[in-house]
Amino acid sequence: MKLLTVLSAFLLSFSAFSQDLIQYNGGSFSRNGEDLSLEQVGQLIEEYQVGGQAQVNFMKGILFNKRAEQGILPRVFRGYVLGGLGLGAAICIRGVGWMVEDPYDLWPHENSELARVIYLTGNTVGVTSVSYAVLTSTSKYWQIKRDKVFGQLTEQLNSTIK
Repeated sequence: MKLLTVLSAFLLSFSAFSQDLIQYNGGSFSRNGEDLSLEQVGQLIEEYQVGGQAQVNFMKGILFNKRAEQGILPRVFRGYVLGGLGLGAAICIRGVGWMVEDPYDLWPHENSELARVIYLTGNTVGVTSVSYAVLTSTSKYWQIKRDKVFGQLTEQLNSTIK
């Protein structure tokens, strides 16, 4: 009986180790100890027919990887553009608040509370856009996004392989 138990445990462990599971470690894929290129991972997705979401995660991961490895100038330029658009939107929203407040009393009404809400919205849009622009100009931001998406892709591939 002990021999049967040992034999079944050996066979189960052998079948568990013989599976070719994909591993992702901080920017590189590996399978059975050897590194895989992104092209090979794409071929594995097609070979195992993982599904549409895996293909989407793969494409997102490639984009995030490209942005993480870009130089600082393109990331900062993208951040300036995002920040500038956000500040422009904030100025427009504050302008609407100024028109609602009606400082010249062109018509009799009391909308100062609504104007304060609109001003607050404009300020929030401005601060949020500038902070997001600064955040997206860092390489670490794109590396974290890449690692998250490629981690999901690895789970999807491994669940299909098993």
